[in-house]
Amino acid sequence: APRPPPSFDSTAGVLLERLCTAFAELGLHTLVVDASESAPAPRELALMDLAEGIEPLAPQMSYLAARGLPVRHVDTHGSTAGFLQALADAAPHAGVLLVHAGASDLARMFARRDVRPLLLADDRPNAVMHAYAAMKLLALRAGLMEHDLLLTAAPTSPRAERIAQQIAACADAYLGAVLRDWVRIDPAGCATDAPDAALRRLVRELLVACEP
Repeated sequence: APRPPPSFDSTAGVLLERLCTAFAELGLHTLVVDASESAPAPRELALMDLAEGIEPLAPQMSYLAARGLPVRHVDTHGSTAGFLQALADAAPHAGVLLVHAGASDLARMFARRDVRPLLLADDRPNAVMHAYAAMKLLALRAGLMEHDLLLTAAPTSPRAERIAQQIAACADAYLGAVLRDWVRIDPAGCATDAPDAALRRLVRELLVACEP
């Protein structure tokens, strides 16, 4: 069977796999589009045809290494929204496009669209600061004011709930933004384990929020 890409060894990779499992439970095929700085370089053929770069990882999951690809679709207004249409054309079988990228890239791609960004973090201070910084950039640059949080933390971690409360409070006080929901993911769990009730709730809410 195909092996997950190296970037899936990270905290973000663990969270993306858990999301894909939850979407698969709903009968949806997910294309993970990894345009993050840590993503592998795209296949050479993907530079001309995105479909050539898509790799199957599981029956309900495929993967596109897309580092640097969004900017190839930039328009005269600085938007890379055309990349999203190119992805939809390249993977018509995918029920979910899960785009993992830095906040600046996401702002160019999703500005003023009806989406709810999902912040990914663990319970280390630097990761929390990075998640809040991403929320701030998406709110101020792209006008995306509703967010969710997926947080890796051990079930016994005393910090998880406090982290979610702090991010929600800062979003409200300084950005006028809202943290709608948050879910804790046990980093020691298996990616293929059945999702718990909280993760099921979150993915259903995300699907509703992104409906056209």
